[in-house]
Amino acid sequence: MLNMDEGMLNPTENFLVQFLSNLLQVKEIELQDNLFNLGLDSVLVARLINRIRDEFNVELSILTVFQTPTIDALALAVQDLQRAGKDCGPNDEHTAKE
Repeated sequence: MLNMDEGMLNPTENFLVQFLSNLLQVKEIELQDNLFNLGLDSVLVARLINRIRDEFNVELSILTVFQTPTIDALALAVQDLQRAGKDCGPNDEHTAKE
């Protein structure tokens, strides 16, 4: 699924690699691959957002996914929201303001 040692992935990246490779039905996926180039579309974005909400208890906006269309960027957005302890709504940035 990933052309690197999975031991190098943090738990958020590992989850996203596993989930997105299944969702997009791709055998190989890299952390910096553009997910839209791999087949992500608006319907699949909704499924991704729902799964992230269930797994990490954070709410990514559709805009955040479109602005951060790679696994590494999405993982950072999820981790930022977890640290901030807040949801990211449609008009919020994916990182918490300090």
